Amino acid sequence: MSTTTNVFESVYPIQEEVESHPAWKGNITGLNAEDLLQDKPAFTFLIRKGEHPMNYYITFVQKDGSFKHQPLLIMHSPYGWSYRNSCKSVPTDLPFVNFIHLMMHCNKDECTPLS
Repeated sequence: MSTTTNVFESVYPIQEEVESHPAWKGNITGLNAEDLLQDKPAFTFLIRKGEHPMNYYITFVQKDGSFKHQPLLIMHSPYGWSYRNSCKSVPTDLPFVNFIHLMMHCNKDECTPLS
């Protein structure tokens, strides 16, 4: 009898890092995210679950006060992990917190997690 492991049932360290981040809000909708971010300063952000395993969104307040729902797909391979931000795939060995500001197009010290 052979057993197989569904890759989506495995929990990778990067998943744990994302889902334990102070800005993690879990399985909320984009509208709920916008409600939570209402009247917050620019570059305040939260992280939420996407529609599929390893899919997430970084929802944040832009400079003009509007909201952006930036998709984030985390891909895992034997060599480590990478993320796909829209159409660009970026391999990285950096901790998750070290590239959030790049996805938001701001300086690292401007990012404020919604806690």
